[in-house]
Amino acid sequence: MSAGSPAQRLAYATPWPAYALAWSADPRPGVRLAIGSCLEQDSNKIHVVEQAEDGTGALELKAAADHPLAPTKLMWRPSCPETGKSEDLLASASTMLQLWKLEEGKLRMAAKMVNTRSSPGNQGMAPVTAFDWSTENTTKIGSSSVDTTCTIWNAETLKIETQLIAHDKAVYDIGFAHQAAHFGSVSADGSLRLFDQRNLEHSTIIYETSPPSPLLRLAWNKLNPNHIATIAMDWPGVILIDIRRPYTAVARLQYRDVCVNSICWAPHSRSHLLAGGSDGCALIWDVADVPALAQQPPAAAEGAQKPPAPASHPPVLAHESGCGELYQVQWPVAQPDFCALGSADKVMMLDSLQRVEKLMEHPDFTLKNPNRLRSVVSMFVGSVNGFHKADGSGYAFMAKMVLEVDKINPQVASRMALAFSTWARLDAQRQALVKEQLAMLRGHQEDLSKDTFEVVSKVSQAA
Repeated sequence: MSAGSPAQRLAYATPWPAYALAWSADPRPGVRLAIGSCLEQDSNKIHVVEQAEDGTGALELKAAADHPLAPTKLMWRPSCPETGKSEDLLASASTMLQLWKLEEGKLRMAAKMVNTRSSPGNQGMAPVTAFDWSTENTTKIGSSSVDTTCTIWNAETLKIETQLIAHDKAVYDIGFAHQAAHFGSVSADGSLRLFDQRNLEHSTIIYETSPPSPLLRLAWNKLNPNHIATIAMDWPGVILIDIRRPYTAVARLQYRDVCVNSICWAPHSRSHLLAGGSDGCALIWDVADVPALAQQPPAAAEGAQKPPAPASHPPVLAHESGCGELYQVQWPVAQPDFCALGSADKVMMLDSLQRVEKLMEHPDFTLKNPNRLRSVVSMFVGSVNGFHKADGSGYAFMAKMVLEVDKINPQVASRMALAFSTWARLDAQRQALVKEQLAMLRGHQEDLSKDTFEVVSKVSQAA
C-alpha cells in the first residue's frame, strides 16, 4: 500500500488499548471520532480525533480528557430532528453518565448524571454497562446497569424521568426505537424485552435464548422498526428478531462460526447490517434477502439443547480488517458513505468504494446473482464519497461494472447505466468526469447489448 493511500490516511493508531468509539453526528464534511481507552486503572482517557485540514486527510488528535475508569460507551448527541443541527456534546459511561463539551479545541466535562437509587450510603450508581441517546427526542438518554435497572434521563435538566427494574439479572444494553417512548433492553438473563415509557406496568419479552445465554448487545433498526439485531455470549453470529413474531428468531446470521462483538444498522438502508467479529472481520448482511428460519417453538420449550440452526445466507461483505479483534463498528448517520472499525490499537475507516471492492473479492459473490448485485449497487450509487468521488474513480468503477455485467445480464446492466443520468445535478468537475466514462462506454458499442447501448446513448445526449 502506498504511503498516500486512502486506507492509510483514514486510520488512527491509539497510544493505549482502546474500546469505546463514537462518530460525531455533525453533518459538516470531515471525520470526527471520540475514542476511549481501556486501561486497568482508575485514570483513563478520551481522545477526539479529526481529519487534518492540510489536504492529506490524515486523522489527528484534536482534544483529550481524563476519564474516571474505562468508558463502556461513548456517543455524540444526535442531530436535532427539526433543524438537522448537532451540538458538540459527548456522553460517556462508567460508574455514571457524564456529558462532555467540545469547545475551542478542548474537551471539558459539562455534567455528571449520578444515580443514588441504591441502598443508603452508596456514593454512586452501579456500573453503567451501556446507554443510548434518542434520535427523535435528543433530551432523552437511556442507560442500562448491572443492578438490573434501566434509567431514562433528561439530558437538559440532568434528572431521572423513569427508572425501573427491567430484568432479573444485569442489563447489558439498551436501545431506543425511532419513537422516543419505546425502548428495548437485553440482559444476562438471556431475554430481550420491550418497554413503553408511557405504560411501564408491563413489558414484553420478545425473545429468550435457549439454552439460556446472556444477550450482550442490541441494535434497533430505525428505518424498519420491526427488526432488532442482538448477539449472545459465546454464540457465533447475529440473531435477527422481528417484533411481530415474539419468541422466534427470524434468522441467525453467521460467518465462519465467529462470535460478534458489535452491531449497527445502516443509517440509509432498511436492510443492511454491519457487524464486527472477534477474528477482525467486518461483515455486512442484506437482511432483505435473508431466508427466514422455519417456525420454531418458544425458546422456553423443554429439551432444547442448541440455538436454532443458522440461515444459510452469506454476508454481502466480509472485510479482513487486519487490525485484530473488532470491538466496535460505526455506520454514521452524518456520513453514511463511511464505516468505522475499532480494535484495541487502531481505528480505521472504509469508504463505500472500498467496501464494494472488498465485497466483490468475497468468494460467495458473483455477478450472476442479480439480487446480490442489486444489493451492492444500492449501497454504492448516490454515495458522495463512493460513486461521486471527486477523482472520478467511482464513475470509472461503475462504467467497468456496466461492461462486465452486460455480458451476463443486459437488463441489469442497462439499469445500472442509468446511474449516470444524475449528471445534471453535479458540479462542473464531476459532470466532466461522468462524460468521460460515458464516452468510454460509447466506444464499446460492439461489446454492449442493444438495450445497454441505447441507455448510454440517451444519457450521453442529455449530457
